[in-house]
Amino acid sequence: MRAIFSVLILIYSLSVQAWEVRDHYKDESKYNLLLRGGQISDLGKIIGEESRKLSGINLGRVIQLNSGSLQVEVQGYLSEHYPNELKAAYTSAGNMHNPKVKPLRKPFQEALLNCSYIKSIAKVLRDHNYEVVGVSTEKFMLINGKHFDAMVWLEIEQLTSKASRTPQAAPLL
Repeated sequence: MRAIFSVLILIYSLSVQAWEVRDHYKDESKYNLLLRGGQISDLGKIIGEESRKLSGINLGRVIQLNSGSLQVEVQGYLSEHYPNELKAAYTSAGNMHNPKVKPLRKPFQEALLNCSYIKSIAKVLRDHNYEVVGVSTEKFMLINGKHFDAMVWLEIEQLTSKASRTPQAAPLL
């Protein structure tokens, strides 16, 4: 009974921590954030409590993000800006090695930067003198021929002034 109670407490404590702070792997003066199912609204509090410099945010897998509109926004962006590539990817059996899916990797990153979920994160970051300067993905693929998935990292830089720069891939707001 004690073991079960201990496991339940551990599970609860892990679920309470929505954003996990992790040391930067090369530089102790920096840290990264890992999304663990929390809200964007919690992000500002964590950044405000941390004295080190934020260098990146790991959002995990896109398919698991709690933003129902994210897939719709990404697909809408791609259908508007890359219709031929999107159609080719949809009509082929897709995984990360599929030659019809590969041409959408960079456009997918571009689409992510333009979705409201990432823009909401960017707004919180700007309030704390940071900005999203890019997005990095790994294991980009189509699941069941219609849902995009990838492991996603937001590349973050601290602003030198309150004026925000716009990332090269796409405007954030």
